[in-house]
Amino acid sequence: MSGFLKYGALFIAGGFYIWAIIILLNNDNWIGISALTTMFLAIAAFWAIWQTRSIQRRERRDRLLNEIIEWAIEATKWRPKKIFSEIIHTSKRLELQHLMFSHIVEIMESFIEMRGKNEYVSNVARKLDRHLEEVVNNLIEVLESKIELLAEWKSILAEARDRVLEENEEGSYFLKAEEQENLIERLAMIVIKEATRIKTRDIT
Repeated sequence: MSGFLKYGALFIAGGFYIWAIIILLNNDNWIGISALTTMFLAIAAFWAIWQTRSIQRRERRDRLLNEIIEWAIEATKWRPKKIFSEIIHTSKRLELQHLMFSHIVEIMESFIEMRGKNEYVSNVARKLDRHLEEVVNNLIEVLESKIELLAEWKSILAEARDRVLEENEEGSYFLKAEEQENLIERLAMIVIKEATRIKTRDIT
């Protein structure tokens, strides 16, 4: 649309200019001057419209990029590493296993609730920038893996009930969860960096 306005302004301005020159060559100076004035006013009007559209388009793009940045930050909020560590090293293992079960359910539900936002962000990123879409989808893939891991861990804890899990049973999930947390944090930072790059690339 902005291209149509831009070239439309040039076409109309060119028409006015040719008309004004023809009139001036025919010694009708007042009409020629009026035509030139009208031409300049038309150029100014179309330029103002084009600039306004460009600003609105940039503001919308920046708003969408801010949404992607906020989404990436949200993905790093759920970090159960501290509680995982306490479960392995505390003497009150059974009590903390029950707490961990509730905590894992809460975290898993939070990631599941993000799925709608994940799809929205992926679609937005695809429209904005190919590389941004790629890094966003990389993060979404790991978030889905996180849900699968938490679901497995929840099942293990549910089956154990009043039995204290061995450290090797719990430990493998702890290590995997820690690796995923670190990976989510790294990928989220890449998404934020890429979104910021797009926001600032027009700044000279």
